[in-house]
Amino acid sequence: MGERTVTLDDLTATEPSPASSARRSLPRVRRGLQRVISQLRLPGRGPVQPEEPCIPCGDHRGVRQFSIDADSVGTVLDSDLPRPTPGVLHTVLDDHIVLLIPDREVTHVLNPSASLIWLTIDGSMTVADVIDSLHRETGVERSVLDHDVRRAVSTFHAAGIVTMASLPDSSGSVPAPARPRRHPRQDRLLNAVKWRWQLGPVVAATMPMVLRANASDVGDRLHQALGALPEPTGNRASATRDPVVISVLDAGHPGPRRYRVFVDNERRWNAALLDDLVRMVTTGINQLAVDNNPDHVLFHAGAVERDGKVIVIAGDSGRGKSTLTAALVQDGFSYLTDEMVALDPTTLAVVPYPKAVDLDDRARSMLGLDRPDPGPDGRPAGAEVDAGLTKTGVTPSRLGSLSAGGRLALFVLLVGETSGEPLTVTTGAPASVTTLVELIGTVFRPSFDDPRAFDLVAHLHTLVPVSVLPRTTLDDARLVVRAEFERLS
Repeated sequence: MGERTVTLDDLTATEPSPASSARRSLPRVRRGLQRVISQLRLPGRGPVQPEEPCIPCGDHRGVRQFSIDADSVGTVLDSDLPRPTPGVLHTVLDDHIVLLIPDREVTHVLNPSASLIWLTIDGSMTVADVIDSLHRETGVERSVLDHDVRRAVSTFHAAGIVTMASLPDSSGSVPAPARPRRHPRQDRLLNAVKWRWQLGPVVAATMPMVLRANASDVGDRLHQALGALPEPTGNRASATRDPVVISVLDAGHPGPRRYRVFVDNERRWNAALLDDLVRMVTTGINQLAVDNNPDHVLFHAGAVERDGKVIVIAGDSGRGKSTLTAALVQDGFSYLTDEMVALDPTTLAVVPYPKAVDLDDRARSMLGLDRPDPGPDGRPAGAEVDAGLTKTGVTPSRLGSLSAGGRLALFVLLVGETSGEPLTVTTGAPASVTTLVELIGTVFRPSFDDPRAFDLVAHLHTLVPVSVLPRTTLDDARLVVRAEFERLS
């Protein structure tokens, strides 16, 4: 996810939602905004920066910042009718508004002054009406508001968070890619194959699937990575949906397309080496699970469970989610997943996705796990090179027990680098803008197609404790998480 900040003197942009929702949020924000707005522009004085500036963009991963050049601002007419762009999600946090454009995977943070302008733009008022309304409400000179409102509206439009009748729409929507065409020849080919290995139906996160191969050695390797996936059970939606069928065809002779992978009889991927095939299939299943998820919020996170209580461990890649998850399983928690957490937004139930745990050599060493024997290419069997380190899949049963699921009880967010200062863990406090942006970045984008996902993330701290854990040693991290979990009892 990217985050961009614009301020009123230094302008801010972020996301919209329906006008009625924005108007309902207005009273909550006004009280905090009135204190700040009076400091921005006073008669006879130049611009004054707000007491609390917008979030420094450098604090967040993948953040993109844009500034406003007064000479480049587009013309905004009195008669223009700005309205929030459909699909933009927003939440109010303290004196700020956090907006999300799901299609672009971009988050915007509005400071108090920009938030006031944003909430006044409800689709029913022209630009001239917005200026009049803010003049009556704030007492700021009309000449000052005229410049700032036009500048803000132009910036919001350029960012794609508002649309206007007289300006071209910059919402940037992209049509969904067309599905690959089915080929009768491929159907005949796969129907004639003798499948020597099959796994399933099983469930990957919330997606039911069947995995099959025409070669036993291919099946053995895939089973090592995915054999712990559970069968569809109970009244879950996955028990009633048709499974996705993934077929792996081994041509039996060397070449760039020795291994061909089909999804529901449509050819998707090719691989020359068995190691690359396993990595390709597991990565592809992750993406298919994200795209075939109708009713859960999917986090890029690990999860463990004890006594029905689930700990979710989320954060950017490279912050140690899989390593900490594996360590907690060794400490007696049951394993749910190290890759993708499927959370029911209504019940907070977490669905198991017990694929093999991806660990690099350093993590395996810290956990006391032996390095597997190298494959034909010199790398460990099932290896994946990531950031210069060799990752290998560890069968979950080598670490401890598997979990059948549970209810979210603690959310741990891994942030930042080691500071050298004493470890400080923030738990249970209202989410800051910084924390919310980090949380949004851990959610797979398609989840935001369901508005409940953004609402869940925005209010997660009111449902369960959210612990923000700075980067530290593995021993310290596992001690802190265990201590936080014990406090739940």
